[in-house]
Amino acid sequence: MIRILIVEEYGYRFWGWYYPGDEADLINDYRMGKTPIFQIGNKPFRGRVIELENDLMYKSFIKSEYFAHAHEEIDSYLLIRDKIFPVLKTQPLISLYRRELKMFKRRKKRTKK
Repeated sequence: MIRILIVEEYGYRFWGWYYPGDEADLINDYRMGKTPIFQIGNKPFRGRVIELENDLMYKSFIKSEYFAHAHEEIDSYLLIRDKIFPVLKTQPLISLYRRELKMFKRRKKRTKK
């Protein structure tokens, strides 16, 4: 089971996605739009999603190596360690992603303290 922290930009909420497959399946599903972020063409996604309503729930997901930014198709992506996977193979906004990656790493360091 893979745990993915999803940061929703349009609602400024945090979500946890429990994905039942392996990393290769996750990347493939994500690129095909089978995600809780975008259900493009009503494609079902695997696993379950919960809203992270408190700090304890958030901290349990921030330690994960899997992170997703959810906004619009052009600037939503999946981050696995230092690799970025855009939704539906859209052209990645590299400067935005790199800035987000730095912010995520700082947030992760603060949480470990």
